[in-house]
Amino acid sequence: MLRLYQKENNHQEALEPKIIKDNSFIFLKVGHRMQKIFTDDIYYIEGMKDYLRICTAGEKIMTLMNFAGIEEILPYEKFVRVHRSFIVSIEKIDHIERNRIKILDQYIPIGDSYSEYFFNKIKGLSK
Repeated sequence: MLRLYQKENNHQEALEPKIIKDNSFIFLKVGHRMQKIFTDDIYYIEGMKDYLRICTAGEKIMTLMNFAGIEEILPYEKFVRVHRSFIVSIEKIDHIERNRIKILDQYIPIGDSYSEYFFNKIKGLSK
């Protein structure tokens, strides 16, 4: 988000642009439009070859993007990659059993290479 701030310098006012990062939403290219998606609405993200499917309570949104790109713009503290094909919203997890996460009606596997990092992250949040 671009905002203009006034800066006083020897009684002269100058407008100086500054970038403010807001983690409450992201914009993703969906078809021929840029769609605003609130990060609190995202339950999980599933990789499907060259596309990602962003699952919210109300819809499933397909975007042409890779995991590296989405991980860069998602708030680190709210999301965690748990499998080579899945990123989940930590606060939307219903429960965890037998290396699977239940969110909505979906069971998401926890990959062996992501397991230790995932469990350490959620343990750190429960302190």
